[in-house]
Amino acid sequence: MDLEDRGFEETVREKSRTDLYNYIKQSSGRLLDDKFAYMKDCVIRETNCPTEKISSLKKELKLFKWQFRHGWYPMTPTLHKLLVHGPTIIKHAIIPIGQLSEEAAEARNKHFRQYRTDFARKFSKISCNVDVLNRLLLSSDPLLSCTRSRFMKNKKPFTKEALEFLIPESDDSEDTGAQYTTTIDD
Repeated sequence: MDLEDRGFEETVREKSRTDLYNYIKQSSGRLLDDKFAYMKDCVIRETNCPTEKISSLKKELKLFKWQFRHGWYPMTPTLHKLLVHGPTIIKHAIIPIGQLSEEAAEARNKHFRQYRTDFARKFSKISCNVDVLNRLLLSSDPLLSCTRSRFMKNKKPFTKEALEFLIPESDDSEDTGAQYTTTIDD
């Protein structure tokens, strides 16, 4: 323990009091963090997640007060939605939520690279990421994407030679398929 020259008894007492307070705060926080980890794993991986446990965690979190544990960091909207609306989402989900988000993220990698190289500012990483995320949000908005006009391709008809090559001529006589068979000599 750190001891100062004057009044070391009070310093020791204050130090032990703050240590006890921090221990209580950390131990209760660990229990809460374990429950959050369970909830996250449950929501992402399992199809039949017990919604009662998530509802009880929401009530327990209100009693525990998020600000007591994380006074420096406000609750994110995602965590709030997961706690408040999580049981309803899980109840109506067909497959686990983690599978949906992982496949969607993998499918957008091509767009992410294209937006970063073609449409983002290159002088700082922050501005580059902001531009890319704004472009991804714009392209994934259902209202904007359904009102956008689609480009019409110029469709040209096949030439007569191409049609003759693609569509084989058929005889009216019986086709035995003999022209397609091959023989192997020993």
